[in-house]
Amino acid sequence: MYGNQKGFSNGVDSGESEGDYNEVLPVPATAQEAEDLLQQLIQETRSLASPSGVNLVAFSGGVDSSLAALLLHRALSEVPSPSHSQSNSHSHSHSHLHSHSHSHSHSPSHSHSPSHSHSPSHSHTHIHSHSHLLSHSPPTVAAVIALSPSLSSSQLITARHVAAAIGIPLWEVETTEDQVPEYIANEGASCYACKATLYTTLHTVAQQSLMRMGMDNSKSREVTLFNGTNADDLSDPSRLGLLAALHCNVVSPLARLPKAAVRAVARVAGLPNWDLAASPCLRSRLAFGVEATADTLILVERAEEMVRSFLPLTSRDNMRVRLLHPTPLPSCLPTTSTITPATAASDRQSPLDQPPIARTVSAAANQPPIKRSSTAVRHPPTSNSSLPSQHQSTGNSSLPSQPPTLGASSAPVGALTALLEVDQHCLQRAEAQHAGIAAGMAAIGLHYWGCRAFKSGSLVPL
Repeated sequence: MYGNQKGFSNGVDSGESEGDYNEVLPVPATAQEAEDLLQQLIQETRSLASPSGVNLVAFSGGVDSSLAALLLHRALSEVPSPSHSQSNSHSHSHSHLHSHSHSHSHSPSHSHSPSHSHSPSHSHTHIHSHSHLLSHSPPTVAAVIALSPSLSSSQLITARHVAAAIGIPLWEVETTEDQVPEYIANEGASCYACKATLYTTLHTVAQQSLMRMGMDNSKSREVTLFNGTNADDLSDPSRLGLLAALHCNVVSPLARLPKAAVRAVARVAGLPNWDLAASPCLRSRLAFGVEATADTLILVERAEEMVRSFLPLTSRDNMRVRLLHPTPLPSCLPTTSTITPATAASDRQSPLDQPPIARTVSAAANQPPIKRSSTAVRHPPTSNSSLPSQHQSTGNSSLPSQPPTLGASSAPVGALTALLEVDQHCLQRAEAQHAGIAAGMAAIGLHYWGCRAFKSGSLVPL
């Protein structure tokens, strides 16, 4: 099972068989059950970690990776590393680690708008966090978020806030999956290429940290990479990023938890994003074959910011702007502006409704991890900001607060087509604002096809 490279089965002294640790756990029915499960997960996570090495969590600010980061932070905070004093003197000699204060870097703080700017890479990594830390937090534990065009500005703001709430250092690392041909082509192997780049980058960052601590980075036990893969993810054959995780020996403390259980545990753990809508990478909005270039991903981000502000929607409302191929619009749209599977089939089939291409699975499975020579880590600015509200600016100052009037010019010929998906309870609102959304899409450079319902998951009341 995924995550057993170091093993759930042999990592917890409970006398249970290995098969017990391959079974999906039930969703907690009460708050007490969720609290008990939280404590169990902390113990299991401790058995997976490297107590004398570097432990990094692939972090996005979503509830899954946030819970993984919280589990790792608590697991190693409660049992100080034997090399804590030595590693602290090497890695944080200029940091001030005390409750509700910030550590300091030699370099100035950076604010990042991932869709628009990148700074040059550096050969040396500064491992100084600007996140809130607890005095007993080991310096060998960190959450790492990848800065690339597929990360929206609003998601980066959320990630910074959640990491600060957990008390785990947040390292912001630039990745270059947008330079990998398989990623750009977006023909089935993009997820693998992205995750392979991410995990290889995390290995590089971890090795640099080990060298700074004067430790032998040739021992595989010194570095452990974590992610927030849950049991529902493992049942999805389209997630080729799981293959990259296997190739890079990444483990997940959530591998036996369904998504509903993740949210239940995150709630009792006090995570501020326990009930926020899922926010996968911007590349996931693209139909098969629509190239995942920086310019295209910027269109997705601007379109979703426009819709979220215009309707308006909260951070708990699911919403996606799907970009389809630049094919001609139907000659006659349905009178209600809502595109349902039935009406779409009568006009033209959306590429999103086509079955996945099986040949890309075997091709991605045979790809080796992507090599990287150097890695630069950015540090989030010191901030006590909360999660972004539905109207909070996320960095695109040129984006209008409302779409232009209906008389605005249409999108250029050959522009990509946007399909809006919103939660069922928001669908009527989106239908009523069809003209305004279409005008806003045109101003961004997109044709607007219409909207349809997004199937959201249910939350467990505690």
